[in-house]
Amino acid sequence: MKNLDSGTTTLQSAEMISAPSIIPNVRPLLVQVMIQSLQYWQQCTFRSKIELATDSAIWTVNLDNSSPQTRTMDKYLHIDSIPKRPKVEDVVRTAHYVLFHGKRNTEIRQSLQTDLNDLINLQQKQCFCHCNSDKQLSQN
Repeated sequence: MKNLDSGTTTLQSAEMISAPSIIPNVRPLLVQVMIQSLQYWQQCTFRSKIELATDSAIWTVNLDNSSPQTRTMDKYLHIDSIPKRPKVEDVVRTAHYVLFHGKRNTEIRQSLQTDLNDLINLQQKQCFCHCNSDKQLSQN
């Protein structure tokens, strides 16, 4: 990055811009949280992912040839199909919904709680890095 005043490269600005890339990719964790949420939902309620999407009102359910489908939710269950700009809030809301409605203390619940906390912490770190890099850029 060039400092506009002096025309020289500013190392500090370059370091701030690359800071978000140091934080590990959130995508695998999103998939893990969604899979665990679905597993815990099914374990506690004996109900399907269609019913999770309908009951939670977080995910849309589409009718394809009179068969209900959760196309958007399904994208978050596989690392290869997760969107480039994932809706992290929807995954977090789904996990919270499932944890609230599931009353069994199982290994899946404990793992889901741990991974959900990791996801929230990772999002906070990314937010702070982006905020700091934006602030640094506006100062230069």
